[in-house]
Amino acid sequence: MCFFFILGVVPRERRIGTETRFCPFEGRDTVHVLIERRMWFMLFFIPVFPVSRKEIIAECTSCGLASREQIELEREAVRPVGRGLKICPNCGAEVVEEARFCQYCGQRL
Repeated sequence: MCFFFILGVVPRERRIGTETRFCPFEGRDTVHVLIERRMWFMLFFIPVFPVSRKEIIAECTSCGLASREQIELEREAVRPVGRGLKICPNCGAEVVEEARFCQYCGQRL
């Protein structure tokens, strides 16, 4: 007897909507398409179960630059900030207090 199994892990994407964001490549606010991506285990080309967390990708419609944001339930939670640091309202990263732009997502502070 001989059995063949076709398995693998593939990404599945779904468009969520659009949003106006700051594009660090162009240096101005542009429209971004929001895409939800998740990796799925596939058996015989049928998605069986997810193997990764959801992530949201914001892709600029004019230049194609994509930025990723992990979906975290704790994103809204308040956390202490170190001295001389502030929190980016867009991605939640800690940046230097004197910074005008976030070094992680490019959002104007």
